[in-house]
Amino acid sequence: MNVSRNVIHDLVPLYLADEASADTRALIEEFLAADPELAGKSRVCSRVLQIQPNRRQRHVITARHETQTLARTRSELAHRSWNLGLAIAFTVFPFSFIFANGHMQWMLIRDVPSAAMASWAAAAGFWVGFAIHNRRLRASGL
Repeated sequence: MNVSRNVIHDLVPLYLADEASADTRALIEEFLAADPELAGKSRVCSRVLQIQPNRRQRHVITARHETQTLARTRSELAHRSWNLGLAIAFTVFPFSFIFANGHMQWMLIRDVPSAAMASWAAAAGFWVGFAIHNRRLRASGL
């Protein structure tokens, strides 16, 4: 089988990251012995990886990390739910009314407009909080 230079070029990063199988490593080493230009490029890349060893480290996710991530996600969902509920409540609160003496009486808009404005200001804060939590949860797909 004839392996092209492009195929070897694509496999060199796996070879340098020690993620290639033994057969692939042998194939790449054989090809690099015959191609000094590509061998030189791979040596340069290998030196860069040795200077920056953190790039070669494999990331292992522990069970503790998964548990902590799940707990943080649940907390974000709970905060988002509270923000949504409070945002809706403070938004509609100035439109609340009571029945007194057989008549419907508005509570805040007509009687206490400053309280209505304060309620809507609080609602705006909760809507912003809801949007922030939505943005944080977007990465997890929730």
